[in-house]
Amino acid sequence: MLMHPMCVQCMMAAATSVSAASGVRAWLGNRFGSVLTPRRLRLITIALFALAVLASGLFVSGSSAPPGS
Repeated sequence: MLMHPMCVQCMMAAATSVSAASGVRAWLGNRFGSVLTPRRLRLITIALFALAVLASGLFVSGSSAPPGS
């Protein structure tokens, strides 16, 4: 299987997005801890991380062509 290399900007965007999702998860856990069961918190975590990686892939563009090309 051939793997395509990722640019550093793409990797940093994905890492930043996932760390932001982790912060949101921690805030939700502290704010609504009495309502969130471990199963609900796990589902929220999966959804947040999936959305973060999807958003970083869709909304952060990689390298662009130089001007005048």
